[in-house]
Amino acid sequence: MTGEVLVLGWKPGLGQVLARAGVPALVVVGPDDAGRACGPGEHPADLLVVDAPGDPAAVLAALRRRRPRRSLAGVAALSERAVLPAAFLRAALDLPGLRPAEAVACRDKAVQKQVVRAAGLPVARAVAVEAAELADPSGVERAAEACGGLPVVVKPVDGVGAGSTTVARTVAELHAAVRDVHRAAGGPALVEELVVGREHHVDGWTEDGELRLASVSRYGTNVLAVRDGAVLRSTLVDDTDPAHAAARDLAARAVAALALTRSVFHLELFVRPDGGAVFSECGARPGGGFIPHTVAARWGTDLREVAVRLASGRPVDRPAPVSTDAYGFTFLSAAPGRIVARPADDDVAALPGVRAVHLPYGVGDTVPDGALSSGRRLGLALVGGRDDAELERRLDATVAFVHARTRVTTEVGR
Repeated sequence: MTGEVLVLGWKPGLGQVLARAGVPALVVVGPDDAGRACGPGEHPADLLVVDAPGDPAAVLAALRRRRPRRSLAGVAALSERAVLPAAFLRAALDLPGLRPAEAVACRDKAVQKQVVRAAGLPVARAVAVEAAELADPSGVERAAEACGGLPVVVKPVDGVGAGSTTVARTVAELHAAVRDVHRAAGGPALVEELVVGREHHVDGWTEDGELRLASVSRYGTNVLAVRDGAVLRSTLVDDTDPAHAAARDLAARAVAALALTRSVFHLELFVRPDGGAVFSECGARPGGGFIPHTVAARWGTDLREVAVRLASGRPVDRPAPVSTDAYGFTFLSAAPGRIVARPADDDVAALPGVRAVHLPYGVGDTVPDGALSSGRRLGLALVGGRDDAELERRLDATVAFVHARTRVTTEVGR
C-alpha cells in the first residue's frame, strides 16, 4: 500500500524511529509537543499541529483544512491514549486496522475483561462503578464482594501507568478510592480482584492473524509497588523458565480474543505461585518506557517501527534473536523536588552493561512524584549482562550510582 502513515502518540525519539522504519509519516502533535519534536537531538519529522491531538474530529478537520491532498495508507497509535482516536480516524478515513468497536475493548478495562473472560481465559474479577452508583454505598461494597471481597484494586477503567490506582483494604479505603478515581479521572472506577502472583508482561505483534513475536518479561516488583516507593524494573524471561510458556500461551489466546489480528501489543499478566497465568490487561500499542529497547536488544526489532510498518501495509521481517545475553531496564528515581545535582548522561552510559540512558530532567528541573504513576521518574536505563545474575548486579549498581549522585530540594529558590 502506498501513502503516508498518520502517527498519533508523539514521544521523544520518534523522528529517529520513523527514519529507521523507512515509512513516510505525518505526526500529529499538540502545540506543547511541537517545539520538543523539533528540538535538539530530534530527527526531523513532518508534523500536523492540532490544538486537541487526542480528539479525532479535531485531527480530521486539521487534515481537511491543511493537508487535503495527502494520501494516507494507515493510522498508527504509539501510546495508550492514542488507541481509540486512531480507531475513529481509521473508520472516518476508511483505512485498514483496528476499528472503534474493537479498540474500546483495548482501552476500557471493564469491557476488556468481559471479552477475555468470555473467551474462557483466567482473568481477575472486576466490576465497574459508574457515577450514578456513588450515592449508594452498599453498591460500591457489593462490587468488592463480587470480586471476592477486600482487599481489592481500584483504578480508572481507562487509566494509564497505574495512575489513580490503589489497593483498598478496608471499607473506608474502598469508598475513598472510588471517589478519588471519579474525581481525578472523571469516569467510572474499576473495582478489581487483587491477584496474588508475580507480574509479567508480553510484548510483540500479530500479522495476518498469526502471533509473530511474544517477548516475555518479568517486573522486578509488581507495578503497584511504585506507589510505596519501589523502583520499577523489568527483565526478559528466558524461554526455559516455566513462566515463559504460561505467559506466551495466555498472550496468544488473549490477543486473538481481542481481535488483534494485525497489531503490536503490550499485555500484562500475573503468574500465580502454582504457575498458572491470569490475564490483567492489554494495550494495542507498543509498551512504554524502555520496553521497545529491551525487545530490540534481544530480537533486533523495535516494536514502534513495527507498529508504523503494519499501519503502512508494508511487510515486517519475521523476528530472530540477535543476542542470547540477559537484558532489562530500570527506572532511575529521585525524591520529588527541584534537581540540584545529578550525574551526566555519559557517566551513566559508561557504567558496566548500560546500553542506553534517558535522563530528561536536568539541574533546575522539577522531578515529579513517582509514587503517583509508573510513568513518572527521573529517567531510564537499559542494561545487559551475560546472564540473569550479572544483569541484576548491574541494574542494582546503575540505580545506586544515580541515586548517590542526585540531590533534590523542595525549597523554593535554593
